[in-house]
This record gives sequence, structure tokens and C-alpha cells, in this order.
Amino acid sequence: MSDDLFSLSLARRTQREELGNHQRLRWLQRATQVDVLPVRREDTESAQRAVRELNNLGSEPLAEWIAGDIGGGIRLTPRGRRLSVALLVMQQAEARLLKQLGGSFADDLRLLDRVTVRTSARNQFFARVEAIGGEALQEEIVLRLRGELRLHAMLTRSSVEALELKPGSEVVALVKAPALRVLQPGESDPRGRDAALILNRLEGVVRALCSDEHYVELMVDLGHGLTAVAASPLAVSRGLACGERVILSFSASDVILGVPG
Repeated sequence: MSDDLFSLSLARRTQREELGNHQRLRWLQRATQVDVLPVRREDTESAQRAVRELNNLGSEPLAEWIAGDIGGGIRLTPRGRRLSVALLVMQQAEARLLKQLGGSFADDLRLLDRVTVRTSARNQFFARVEAIGGEALQEEIVLRLRGELRLHAMLTRSSVEALELKPGSEVVALVKAPALRVLQPGESDPRGRDAALILNRLEGVVRALCSDEHYVELMVDLGHGLTAVAASPLAVSRGLACGERVILSFSASDVILGVPG
């Protein structure tokens, strides 16, 4: 299975109509029909999130957001267009099986649909296991993202065995946005004083901010087509602006790993 089909299989819904309703796959399907898919202003947030998730989950960028005066647009990369063809083939194959095998197969697909997990975690990154080490009950997992970026995750030994992880394994790393602490370049995370705590540090540029009376949500460009989302208390993030460089710090224990099947 190719890298991007692996990522797609984690996100896919098993029935044809469910595939059409999945947000990022729906945008992928629509964008393949034109060079640049126009997006209305009221749909901008959904479309931009789809672009971020597609790019974070792919082994290379799959889509590009084209900014406009009113709304914007989505342009697929050549790899994104190939992936959209694979999605169409999958839909057509499922439709043929449903037609040939009837109701019992449809029941099986609905059961598979219920055990397919979608997550609320805003950060979802395709990665490969680079190394596994540790002692006692905890294992440190070193993950390699695109552009030689690396993440560290901490799993129990039983979890490593259950997921059958080994160097070279393909995984999706999940991190909830509130787990990311926003720091200024050169600033250290006070939690780093704990020698037993392994911290991840990702550096990037703030591209967008959205706030309410309590929190600020930041979109941070990590480079290489990757974007991270952080949700920080307003008092901590006050004064941040688009274009500033920041450090995103989070514990290895905040990283959840998923594998297919």
C-alpha cells in the first residue's frame, strides 16, 4: 500500500454515501474537477482544514490553499489528483460489491463503518517509526515526519506490542491542540526541568489566529507542507501576530499513535 493510500484508508468511510460526506474527502473529490476549486467565504474554514489535514496525512503535499479577496480556492498537487482517482476507484468498487452481494454485505460495511475511528485531535501527522527504545514499562518511540522533522512518543511496552510497531512502521501521530504550549524562540519550557519528561519542540511561523474570550487558536506553518494547530489561553498568547516565529512544546506522552487495521 502506498503512503497516501495508507493515510486515506485511516480516514475512509466504508459506504459510498459516507465517503461523499467525509469533509476532507469531499473537498478532494470536488477539487479534482477543476484547476482551482473556488471556495465561498462561509466554507473557507472547512476547506482550509481539509487542506491542512490532507497535507499532514500525506507523505507529500496533496493540496494547496489559494487565498482570494472573497473566500479562496483549492488546487490539488499532481499527487493529490492521483489520490482522488484512487478514491473514485474505491467508491466504484464498493458500489459494485454492494450491487452484487446485496444486503448482507451492506450490513458488514456498516459494521466496519462503526469500528472506523475518526478523532477530534486537531493535529494528525503521517509518520514512520525511526527508533524504539526505553526500559521497564515505557518505550520511547522516535517518529520521522516530512522534512526530517521528528516527534517523540511514549507508549507502554504492551501498546508497542499490540500495535506491532517496529522501525519503518507507518503510523498517524495525533496531538490535541490544547497540549501544545506556545513559546517564543529561545524560550524554554519550565516542564523541561523534569529529567523524566521528554518534550517535543517544533518551530514554525504563525499563519492565522482566531480567538474568543478565553483561548487563541493558532495555525503554525512548520514547513514542508505541514501545519500544526495550537489552542492557547488568551493571557499566555496575547500579543502574538501572524508572521511571528514560535516554538510549540508538548510532552511525548501527549502523542497518540494510530495504525491501520
